[in-house]
Amino acid sequence: MQYEIFDHTGDVGLRFYGSTFEELFSSAVAGMAKLMGRQPGRHSHVSRKEIIAEKGNELILYTILSRVLYYFEAQSELYGNASFPEGIKPGETAVLLTGYRINSRFRYDYVIKAPTFHRLVLRPAEGYGTIVFDI
Repeated sequence: MQYEIFDHTGDVGLRFYGSTFEELFSSAVAGMAKLMGRQPGRHSHVSRKEIIAEKGNELILYTILSRVLYYFEAQSELYGNASFPEGIKPGETAVLLTGYRINSRFRYDYVIKAPTFHRLVLRPAEGYGTIVFDI
C-alpha cells in the first residue's frame, strides 16, 4: 500500500510512502483520491499536465493537492495518479495527472475542504511523508 489513513481531531490525515519526492507526491495524490471516494462502473478517463511554479517541496505538494481538489470540485474530475516526466524541479515542476470524470454514482468517503500545512512532512530518506486534510 502506498498510503495509510489516520484520524486527526476534526480532520483526516494521510501517511504516504516513497523513497523519492516523485514517489511521495504520487502516493499522496493516490491517497487523497482514495480518501475522497470512488465511482463504481465504467469511467471516462481524463488527464491534465500542470506546471507548478513553487520552489519548496512542501509547497509543490500542497499546490498539486490543491489543484486535484479544485478539478474535483469545479470540473467533476478525480485525479488519482501523478507522474513527473522531468522530475521535481523547484520553480517549474511538470506533473501529469490522470484520473476519471465523476458523475452522480460517485460515492463520497470524506468531503475534503483543503490540504493543510499541519503535519506536512516529507522524508524520502526515511521513506514516508504525512499531511492532514481539513474536512
